[in-house]
Amino acid sequence: MDREILSVIQEFCEKTHVIAKHIDVDISGLTATAETLDSIDIDLSTSFDGYHMVTVLSLMLDGIAYEPEYMDLVGDVSDTSWDAIKKDGVMYFYFADSDTLRIFERDPDTETYLFMKIAVKPANDATTVDDLLYKDFLDTIVAGVKYRIMAMPGKEWTNLTAADVNYRLWRRGLSRAKIVAEKGRTRRSQEVNPRQFCIEC
Repeated sequence: MDREILSVIQEFCEKTHVIAKHIDVDISGLTATAETLDSIDIDLSTSFDGYHMVTVLSLMLDGIAYEPEYMDLVGDVSDTSWDAIKKDGVMYFYFADSDTLRIFERDPDTETYLFMKIAVKPANDATTVDDLLYKDFLDTIVAGVKYRIMAMPGKEWTNLTAADVNYRLWRRGLSRAKIVAEKGRTRRSQEVNPRQFCIEC
């Protein structure tokens, strides 16, 4: 049951981006790789203890703001088409793995400081979640869990009518949470306290 609760919380965070962490990185000591379009790999394994990255919401490089856009330039774009698709003011990024953020077309010899806001979700082995979720979005998460459980086929608790009601509550809560996140009303990560989650709590 706890696994189902965590899964719903992870989906909630993936869809809404309500949990975001601010991080700054000194990139001057990194090495850009020409064969991967002058990309640099940033190890964030110690930056998000208990979380996985979802997406980059905003970033600034040496005080200049860029629009982040997710794209695997090496895997998705050929060398001949790269110049045709890149846009001014956009910085392309890619998650090389669960702990590594890859930024393309960078020059660590002249660029030094990267500031980012990254949406995250609890890791698969998480035993606590941000207090923000309980304070502001508990009803939505409960509805999501009820929807999933009641929609399970062939169980003694299966109830498709109730599942449909909770699904609509879940979708409505997701929409509200997206608006909250987009307006920037979520609390900064420093102000968030972890809380243990379990079906008895």
